[in-house]
Amino acid sequence: MLSLKERYKLSTTFLLRTSQNTYSIVFDEKYITIYQYSNKIKIDKIDKQKYDFIMSGNKQVPLLYGNIKRRDGNYVCEYFGIEDTGYFSRSLKLPQELAEDNIELQDVILMDSSNVIFLKIKDTKKVYWIRIWNNSSELITFSDDTLSIAANGIPLTVASLSNIEEYSKLFKHKGITYKYSGSFAVGSNSENIYIFDRSKLIKVIKSENIISDFEIIGDQLYTVEVENTISKLNIYDLKENEKKEVIRNSGRIELSFPSNIGYTVKVTNLLQGVTFYNCSLNHKELLKSFLYSDYEITVDRTLFDSQHMYTYILSNNKRKGKCTGNIFSFHGGPESYEQLDDRWLGEYLRYISLGYQIFIINYPGSVSFGRVYKVLPWKNWTETINNGIKSLVKDSIAQNKLTTYSNTWCWGGSFGAPIAYKLAKYLTDKKICSNVNLLLISPLIDLNEHIHKLSEENKVWFQKRFCLKDISYLSINKEKNIPKFSIYCYQGAKDEILTFQSTVDYFSLLKKRGYKNAKLETDFEMKHAPQNFKEESNLLYFIKKVMKEDTC
Repeated sequence: MLSLKERYKLSTTFLLRTSQNTYSIVFDEKYITIYQYSNKIKIDKIDKQKYDFIMSGNKQVPLLYGNIKRRDGNYVCEYFGIEDTGYFSRSLKLPQELAEDNIELQDVILMDSSNVIFLKIKDTKKVYWIRIWNNSSELITFSDDTLSIAANGIPLTVASLSNIEEYSKLFKHKGITYKYSGSFAVGSNSENIYIFDRSKLIKVIKSENIISDFEIIGDQLYTVEVENTISKLNIYDLKENEKKEVIRNSGRIELSFPSNIGYTVKVTNLLQGVTFYNCSLNHKELLKSFLYSDYEITVDRTLFDSQHMYTYILSNNKRKGKCTGNIFSFHGGPESYEQLDDRWLGEYLRYISLGYQIFIINYPGSVSFGRVYKVLPWKNWTETINNGIKSLVKDSIAQNKLTTYSNTWCWGGSFGAPIAYKLAKYLTDKKICSNVNLLLISPLIDLNEHIHKLSEENKVWFQKRFCLKDISYLSINKEKNIPKFSIYCYQGAKDEILTFQSTVDYFSLLKKRGYKNAKLETDFEMKHAPQNFKEESNLLYFIKKVMKEDTC
């Protein structure tokens, strides 16, 4: 099942609804805190690092977490959570066959329609499957070649499938994520959903859009699909072969916890705030809704098409006086997308309130706009991006969307950094805007160097999309001329995706060439992106500082 440690790394809050109670589950840097929703009484505070598993479960046990410990020579499973009747905590001795000092918990499976738990534990010699049920634990024997899928009370192994070679390769492929229910196994690679029953592949759901998330409870499959940055919650009845679109929203939809009727869903929208629903195929219940602010945000979709890089323009309709400036925001990726949610850690709201208008750009190569737009720049990024920038700027001016007299900022994170750079360069070279600034977060500086350090398998992905000309074009350090705009950069020293040293070398080179309008700030603990509140706060402070918010 879903590891909550992995899904919710930064601050967020979800509601959990059972037939008898409602709980508020708060995630922060180190803890998951459970509150009784009605009276805000704290039930438990879970230290993420001290538990071996923290997961969403099923309708009967929507939240489960626990540890494997050794006590008096025996291994014990301590597990806690929320079930239909309330919060519970239990401790159970495991079979004596587990005797080695070094064991590894590899998987935890909670049955879809009961409170039966399967543990997959490995020592130096073999793999053990243990079934926990009715306050007892039992050692059971299965092949180690398993998909970790529970069906009718037992894990479903690869050998149970009719075409072993084909399906085992499918699920073991790097891009496939799989989940299970009592009767079905479901795998997805973000473009297709593969549905298995106990013996064979029974259906493939193909999507021209992006499947950003999915869960399966019983016979119902919940998918979040994104089309033209619009999120859709679809629910499938796998037995009856029925599908229904339950929610459609321009913000982000997140699946949180199983509930008494199906699944609790969180919708985050910059304009509408945060809304929680309790959903199933034939039922949608509004649980709670609250706004981010009382700003009257205007969303201009005039340039939301492929010619103009699917650009939204956001502004504050209530604010009086002239526009403070422009912010052009480019997402990372490249195969990603940006919606009207709380990206950039919610900073859009701050700067909209200060009078900036924000251009949210989904440049060619972005996903959720169909395959044609996704592959449009392949082996031709140089011309495609240049044409997109020219069209966007030309028509923004023609339709009075761009204020050329005030501050203009180009924000770019990761892969979006070189494209933000290209826009800043175009605006200054053509003398379109008087004061242009570039803000980079964990930027891609040298694409060629990045590709060379990858495995052969991952190199193929880049070679399919970029020619040598594109690689040079998308490498900021290959620019021949000194920038005519200011550059501000925030970089994590422990970046695990891009190379920290490339950023340092580039700013050192600018300094040697006499460029004085660059500022590089390093977070020596951060990886490619913030992983905790401290790193998040440091990044927000840097953005505020370089934007000179107090003088706006």
